[in-house]
Amino acid sequence: MLAAEPLDIPPQTDAVLSARFPRTVDDLRSIETQLKRVVEQAQPATVAVFVGRSAGSGVIVSPEGLLLTAGHVIGRAKRRVRIFLPDGSTLVGRSLGANHDIDAGLVQLDDPPDDLPFVPMAENRKLRQGEWVVTLGQPGGPVSDRTPPLRLGRVLFREDDLICTDCTLVGGDSGGPLFDMNGRVIG
Repeated sequence: MLAAEPLDIPPQTDAVLSARFPRTVDDLRSIETQLKRVVEQAQPATVAVFVGRSAGSGVIVSPEGLLLTAGHVIGRAKRRVRIFLPDGSTLVGRSLGANHDIDAGLVQLDDPPDDLPFVPMAENRKLRQGEWVVTLGQPGGPVSDRTPPLRLGRVLFREDDLICTDCTLVGGDSGGPLFDMNGRVIG
């Protein structure tokens, strides 16, 4: 099991991330350094998801092989799912179901390997407007010479079960994870 632990944020970087905007080149470097740490731990668990003719992204959230994706990617329960990890390996599983009100779906991998990378979901996470976040995805499926594209952005607002950010999404990003700057899955 390759569990990702929440990353500590150095106090100086925390101050920069909490500010309304970066003020200096050193501030930008602090954000970049933390972003690299988040991506290093989150990327191995960010996958491409194929269900029938649908494709999207997802994130493995448990050592038992639970995968979070978009509800519209998996559609309904009991569908066969192919998963492509960033290292090129392929896994299979089945969809457990979807909550279309919040566009969330779960997949259970068949026979997950012992060394399955995963990033657990953050519990009871309160997001603030302006908080920095990171998305990863596999638009168009995995590409052998490309890591999952990342987008850095900020929370615009949070309302009930909705998180709105300014991270750009493209076709195939659906179901891709949203991480806070501690590297925790928040959406």
